[in-house]
Amino acid sequence: MRVPLVIGLVLIAGGAGYLLSDRLKAPNAVATTTEIESNPLVTPPAAPAVIEAVAEKFEHTPAVVPLPVPVPVPQNLPPLPPSDRPFAEQFDALVALAEAGEPVASCRLALDSLYCQEHELSQSFNKQMSGAAGSLAKTMGNELAATLVMGAEDSVSSGAGFCAGFSSKSVPDVNALLNRALPRLSVRQKLLLALARPDGSVVQIMREPPRNPTIGGGSLRIYSQFLADHAMDFLHEGIVAADPMALEAMILVHAPGRVPDAGSVVFPWLPDPYKFAGYALLQQQLSGSASLGPFVGATLEKVRAELSIDQWQTLQRAVNAEEKRWQAFQDRGRSARPDPTTSRASNLCAGT
Repeated sequence: MRVPLVIGLVLIAGGAGYLLSDRLKAPNAVATTTEIESNPLVTPPAAPAVIEAVAEKFEHTPAVVPLPVPVPVPQNLPPLPPSDRPFAEQFDALVALAEAGEPVASCRLALDSLYCQEHELSQSFNKQMSGAAGSLAKTMGNELAATLVMGAEDSVSSGAGFCAGFSSKSVPDVNALLNRALPRLSVRQKLLLALARPDGSVVQIMREPPRNPTIGGGSLRIYSQFLADHAMDFLHEGIVAADPMALEAMILVHAPGRVPDAGSVVFPWLPDPYKFAGYALLQQQLSGSASLGPFVGATLEKVRAELSIDQWQTLQRAVNAEEKRWQAFQDRGRSARPDPTTSRASNLCAGT
């Protein structure tokens, strides 16, 4: 597993305790949880504009926003190379397929190039950590220093077999290849490209606090121009398609304070309390309170405390309408949350 910098733990602690500094303007008194739960949902005959704006912030109008139809994959292409082979053995075949616009190959090439480039950086970092073990022990203590060094070594060993023989100097212009494949990419492939982390996992809500102090270079990813141009569109498409990856991402994107995900954040941060509360409430109603984890759950309660009863009820109505649409996808088995802990994100590229 990739390990964030020690200083990141300090930032996480600060983010978990984040308090909204500006009160949201509301025409009524601030609502407590008890007041909200004891007041039934009602539709006022003429709700003030400031109240209706709450729902507008969370409005998707998915029924009238059709998803782009992927362009068919070219015929008579060679088969994809086995994904369980070392990346260096797959590389030439993936490049050739990506140059032809094959979407699965393009997705795998992009994500595994990211993964093995990070592995190269980790090897260099591991050497530095091993050499600095003595000084770390003096400043942090023997036990913590040993934990950090072992974490760095585990990080390198996890990718050693798959990335053996790989050289980042051989990687072509992946962004150009992704632009070529873009019309053929599925919603899930787009989400993987937007949410993949260098350690091979994807951005998700942290369900439990981290247990061990860790360090590493996983936060060093530079967002490409391809993702800067398309990432938010990809997430919106995921919401329209009711993909659970997109819902968790939107919660983290719009969090009004930094809440840690299960690793380093690699997508834009666009804080918006209304949108955050809408997406978080939708996630809670679909999958239960535990699905928010401690950090997102605490932030939702802080936002909720800033809303009036009318504001919260207006948002609740909008979420209830969206929940019905998502429930239809759930009933068709489309709500499974991916578990990238068992494999690299690239292994999900073949999914729909």
